[in-house]
Amino acid sequence: MSQFDSDRDLSRLIALPFQRDEVESPASEGALVLGGPGSLTLPDEIGRSSTTVVQGFRPAFNAWVSRNFTTIPEISRLDKEDRFGIVIVCLSRHRRWNEIMLADAAKRCAEGGVVIAAGSKSDGAGAIRKMLSEMLESELSSLPKHHGMVMWFRVDEQARVALKAMGERPPTRASEKFVTAPGGFSANRIDDGSLLLVEHLPLDLSGSLADFCAGWGYLAVEAAKRCEGLSSLDLFEADWSSLEAARSNLRSADRPAEFHWLDLANERVEGRFDVIVMNPPFHIGRAAEPAIGATLIERASSALKPSGQLFLVANRQLPYETVLDRFFARNSILAETKSYKVFQASAQASAHRR
Repeated sequence: MSQFDSDRDLSRLIALPFQRDEVESPASEGALVLGGPGSLTLPDEIGRSSTTVVQGFRPAFNAWVSRNFTTIPEISRLDKEDRFGIVIVCLSRHRRWNEIMLADAAKRCAEGGVVIAAGSKSDGAGAIRKMLSEMLESELSSLPKHHGMVMWFRVDEQARVALKAMGERPPTRASEKFVTAPGGFSANRIDDGSLLLVEHLPLDLSGSLADFCAGWGYLAVEAAKRCEGLSSLDLFEADWSSLEAARSNLRSADRPAEFHWLDLANERVEGRFDVIVMNPPFHIGRAAEPAIGATLIERASSALKPSGQLFLVANRQLPYETVLDRFFARNSILAETKSYKVFQASAQASAHRR
């Protein structure tokens, strides 16, 4: 195998320090796992009953819960005094999110406990190791293997202080007006596809609006600003941190807003809406998965009122026309650029009415 297989290779990397007797079982203090994918296999030395998982991505959160692990969506849900003998950080592609997780790991690790961080070389694990080696006075051990790298260090006051400073940098923003979520979609700027969709939303939209895959709330904010007839907003998002950013961005909204942490592909949407806006994802990690968008279009068709309308932006190469034809009686292209298409669809096809 020539590439990093995220869940399998990550599990093998995390096990290496235990297999080499470099790290012992956390005993009574238990373990904390930050950012672990739902199918991650933990080393035998880490017991389920004494392990807490922090996972803000709803599908992975649900997977951990189904395996009977204590699972929370954000680290602030822990008691203030909770400390763990081992903290495992599953590194992501996003450096800022990795920095925040490492700062949280040092804070929540017991004195003399161990932080283990692992991830793919192609996602920057080597750069994280270099950064830690420059920041820490305590010994940093590491092993490159399985197309990735695992590193570990014992936590003392110097490590805690150094990593705390790194974690307290200002929040990420897409502009002066919008707070975003580190590691989330379009964290540093407003997405071009979303800009195009907003530009072509009819100003006379009215009734209830749902934003599917809402991210940090840009589409909902702009729709509310432009369309005076909208009476309520419902935002659906799988990433907890992004949804919390959306709450912040919609604090000044002049109409009711509800926020739903939901895996739209696998969990039921309650309620029916007059309008749904959507800029759906089409990747899992680095791999393109257009089927995600197709599933979300189907979900949108069943979440609309009979007279409801869907407004969707997608990369122009994605074959969503056939999916729209299957689930809607009418659809058309409102705008098209070299990169994106904006679709309008209405009137659910009769075979799919709910």
